[in-house]
Amino acid sequence: FFLHVLLSAVVPLWAPAANVRGPQGKLLEQCAEYFEMRCRLLNRLSERDQELLSLKPDEMLDVEMDWLDSAVVSVGLTSGDHCATSLLAGHLKLIATLYSCHGVNKRKRPGLVKELLDEFLFPASTVRSQRAGLSSSASRAVSPRCSTAESQGAAHQLLVTLAEGCPANLKEIVDCITTMHHSFNPEIAKEWEFRPPVVPRAKCGFVGLKNGGATCYMNSVIQQLYMQPAIVDALLSVDDSAMDEENTFFQMQQVFAHLLDSQLEHYIPEQFWRSFKLWGNPVNVREQQDAFEFFSNLTDQLDSQLKTKEKIEIFQKTFGGMFTDQIICKDCPHRYERKEAFWSLQLSVNSSHTLQEALQQFVKGEVLEKDNAYFCEQCGEKRDATKRLCIKTLPESLVIHLKRFGYDWEEGRAMKCNDHFSFPWAVDMSPYTVEALGLTSTREDEQEGMDESSEAVESGSQDLPATQPYHLDSGSQPAILAPIVYELVGIVVHSGQAHAGHYYSFIKDKKGPYARFDPANPCAGRWYKFNDTVVEEFEMNTATLETECFGGQYKSRTHDTGEPRMRSYSAYMLFYKAVSDSLEREHIEPMSPLVPHIGDDGLSQLTALIRRGERKGMFSDRMPVRIQRAVDEENLKFMQNRDIYNQDYFRFVNNLSSVNLSYVADDASGTLGVCSIQLAVHFLFNTYFHTQERLRKDMDAWSETLEKLLQGSAASCHWLVQYLGSENGYQHIRPLLLECPNKDVRIAFASIVHETLKSHLDHGGSLEDDCDNLLEHLLDMLEKDVPENWKTCAQYIWLINLYAKLARPKAARHLLTRNAFTRILCFLMGATPAELGVEQPEETISNEVKQGTSGRRWPSHQSREFGQLYSSLYVIICSCDLSSLETGSTQTDQSQLRVHEWHVLLQ
Repeated sequence: FFLHVLLSAVVPLWAPAANVRGPQGKLLEQCAEYFEMRCRLLNRLSERDQELLSLKPDEMLDVEMDWLDSAVVSVGLTSGDHCATSLLAGHLKLIATLYSCHGVNKRKRPGLVKELLDEFLFPASTVRSQRAGLSSSASRAVSPRCSTAESQGAAHQLLVTLAEGCPANLKEIVDCITTMHHSFNPEIAKEWEFRPPVVPRAKCGFVGLKNGGATCYMNSVIQQLYMQPAIVDALLSVDDSAMDEENTFFQMQQVFAHLLDSQLEHYIPEQFWRSFKLWGNPVNVREQQDAFEFFSNLTDQLDSQLKTKEKIEIFQKTFGGMFTDQIICKDCPHRYERKEAFWSLQLSVNSSHTLQEALQQFVKGEVLEKDNAYFCEQCGEKRDATKRLCIKTLPESLVIHLKRFGYDWEEGRAMKCNDHFSFPWAVDMSPYTVEALGLTSTREDEQEGMDESSEAVESGSQDLPATQPYHLDSGSQPAILAPIVYELVGIVVHSGQAHAGHYYSFIKDKKGPYARFDPANPCAGRWYKFNDTVVEEFEMNTATLETECFGGQYKSRTHDTGEPRMRSYSAYMLFYKAVSDSLEREHIEPMSPLVPHIGDDGLSQLTALIRRGERKGMFSDRMPVRIQRAVDEENLKFMQNRDIYNQDYFRFVNNLSSVNLSYVADDASGTLGVCSIQLAVHFLFNTYFHTQERLRKDMDAWSETLEKLLQGSAASCHWLVQYLGSENGYQHIRPLLLECPNKDVRIAFASIVHETLKSHLDHGGSLEDDCDNLLEHLLDMLEKDVPENWKTCAQYIWLINLYAKLARPKAARHLLTRNAFTRILCFLMGATPAELGVEQPEETISNEVKQGTSGRRWPSHQSREFGQLYSSLYVIICSCDLSSLETGSTQTDQSQLRVHEWHVLLQ
């Protein structure tokens, strides 16, 4: 009844597009329960039940396949996209359930397995295996259709269902997964806590930078530069295929390219650390440097490179302004000026408490009088004069360096000024320009003349504040000078003291909503905190700006006294951006943080979005081809590793290896058992045993799976014996049995080898014919590998002892035929066969035995651990046939006599 109602219900869950909106979209949010009930009712239906219920799973599968072909799943961050992935997961679960019904042909659609692997789960792995024939743009367009844990789990379960009881499907899946993910990789063969970066780009959309030890000063400045779109465009537009990769300019391109296109949480700029030179000297990544000095050096070096390539010097264009150094004589009309370029304003915080006060002090100047009077060249005599520095030309982006560091000459140590210093969201720079200061001087002269004529000069007169900029129009009437407004867009903060500390940045997003400056709400906009690898949105408002950046004192909440304490973190560099008058005069409607307000017509919407994107630099992602390829390859590798190194994937491989345990005994061809053991072995040996311990949570489950496969399938057991005896298998034995520092891994591997040999004998296999190569590999390790890894050889010794005891006396006699007795004895005694009086063919003695063992002595505690080797010798001796040595025997076998002598000695 329930099944009939469920199947006859009209629900919008088979629409070709997943982004259904309106009332039907509400149903998509609740589709998981519907599919769950439907799958439970249909799961593993027998043919008789299908007939009674009048169900045809094949026809239902055709409907599902048609939907799967036409379904459009968009991957994003909206609730609609989440519903789409839930809908996809539901259909995949339903397909798996229909394939579980009796009588369904699992090979009816042969391309389904490849489609699931290549498009739904592992497109990055597919591209990497075929990338030789793909373009860079093709490799960038990679995104799995299953993008959530729910949909990926459903696809995993569908593959397991397709492989159950179907040798063809299992072989196809195992071959693909092994080739893509679990082939031997020399790069990680000696890694034992391998965990590649699998954390994706932050939700805010920005990429962090790895701290090399004390490179936070680099990271904070580089992120500030990266958030200037024009700078990124200028650097990445230079495509010089002949440029040396050790060049700082090229490495800066690499950094910007990864910050722009990388899908990883953070980028590690190792090559940049090695190539950059501060004041001509290589930097020590564990030694902190000054962030402002790094900014000055880096921008100067990059501009020099741009100049040599006949490109616009973007840093000079962006940050470059012009000072005017003025000397104005008081008693004559002469004035002397000298222009000087600048890339930043360096302001002292010791004598000022606000940015405006510091700027006033910066342009105030000094009076040259008496003995220090200025010699006027045109008058030919000394004159009282005013010497001051004012701004002739302002840059597009204004960098202000707050000089908080100094040196205490009395105490002989560096000092940091943590005093309170405030700065506004927007600052008008017009009062500090040549024009404004010149007009202020005119007003002062006029005021002085008026005071002299009225004889009302006040004692202790003060300079007029520079915040009253006026100029004289044609009618000699004062008028207000047009403001030159700069908005705050970036802050580099230093936390700590002068000798040690940490840098990080706060940056306003100049491309997102509310990026345009709003005088009525200057703190509007999205701010982000860039703290090395961590990038997160930060709620920057007037209160948090003061708390995080102004420094000064605060009252501690953790102390009862409530005494004020000094903050150790404060702003060190400020980045202000000019507010463009042309942009302010544009008629731009305010944007909602979520939906832009644009025209209703589709074409007008697209045009408006494109124009807005061009204005904000959204489409300027051009970069050199070889750098783009490197970023794309890193992204593909990241996506592949993200698909592999997680608990869900590990569980999927285990399920795939164990799904046919009940079928292997009856499989005459042995394909199910062999494919299952191949997948398990390649996964364990090449991936699982090398990964981080916290991912190896199901070691017991794997041991149980392998034990059942080896005991249940003679074919799988025979394959593993042959594999371990081959060169491909031997490349795993020494690392996993001796070199691995993790005891659990060594025990697991030794147990696998022991269970393989034991099951091989149980299945009637021959030790001499099948196990010679494997045993020879193990005994060869006694000569050199075991002595080099004597601290971790306990599991190796345990394995040799267990083998000696297998099917007594078969295994022990097999050891004797491989000269194991002499080899073990030479190892224990630290002597050559000749020194022990044992005859051995010359060709069987390696150089290590000839030269390296003589005189070797083991530590006492290690000698005790060799007890199992002595036990192995005893087992070998006991397996010998000594009947020829009995009293009255006329035949004497010299080899047996020698073993008998050692038997007496050991006793």
